[in-house]
Amino acid sequence: MRALRSRFGRFSILTRWNSSRSSLVDKIEIVRGKDKASDRGDRHPIPSEVAVFLPRLLEGFRFRLFLCLSHQPNRMNNGMIRFGLVVVSLLVLLSPSVLAQTPDENKWEVSGFGGFGGAGDGTFVTPVEGGSTQDVGLDVEQSYVLGVRITENLGQYLGAELEYAFTNQPLLFQELSPILPSLGLDHSVHKFAYSILFYGTGRGKRIRPFGSMGFGTSFFQVSGNSQDNSLRQGLDLRNRWKLGFSYGAGVKFQGESGWGFRADFRDQVTGVPDFGLPSQASILESGAVGPGFLPEGALHNWQITGGFVYTFH
Repeated sequence: MRALRSRFGRFSILTRWNSSRSSLVDKIEIVRGKDKASDRGDRHPIPSEVAVFLPRLLEGFRFRLFLCLSHQPNRMNNGMIRFGLVVVSLLVLLSPSVLAQTPDENKWEVSGFGGFGGAGDGTFVTPVEGGSTQDVGLDVEQSYVLGVRITENLGQYLGAELEYAFTNQPLLFQELSPILPSLGLDHSVHKFAYSILFYGTGRGKRIRPFGSMGFGTSFFQVSGNSQDNSLRQGLDLRNRWKLGFSYGAGVKFQGESGWGFRADFRDQVTGVPDFGLPSQASILESGAVGPGFLPEGALHNWQITGGFVYTFH
């Protein structure tokens, strides 16, 4: 019965998706026709091929994330993450109809950004074979962030945004075992997120504060050299993907000739990756306690960034 409900849920999502996509493409064709007949003299017209490609790009990303969410169970224990995914999924389903209500006001934004980010540290109680436990520390160091965002403005007070960010985040494990008291790793995080923006002022204003809510995934990658060094110490480390809930706030400053500036705070909440480490420390043949790491709870991977924005029609 659970499998039947799961299949029916996916079928209804795809049915609504195909209907919304067809309606969106038809309305884009109408908008293109109006734009050709319009004599407004926009200073930053976008080619018609790009006007069709960008909506399909974002819609395709929405579809892939829906497939990802429907085929991968969310194992996080944080109720806020699950609630956020449901809310944003509903907003994404409704966004094509919102877009269709204001076809003449469509604008796009491209922004490159930089800044810094981190995730703090924590202590994780890990079971040891035989019934005891050991406390394992994990410290995620702060470092630089680089990325790009593509934003679609929907009406006066809504927007939709696709984001990629690269964060360099060295890791430090402490007390993985008595024979391995410290382990430093070169590590980076690749963040992908789709967010809905809620503006506090209309599109024509020069200063536009906003809040954001979205979902996505993070890829936690240990460098090849660190994996090789760990393997010589008996640890076979692995890279990990984690689904997440993203939220934040920021402000945009619109300048002349389509250029502007924006500042953002974002936090992508995921589960803590295990990096392939055993969830229970075993007793080695020598009698010593081996390495183990039991990740629990949520990881807040925050970033503070600023960057230039280019706006076009």
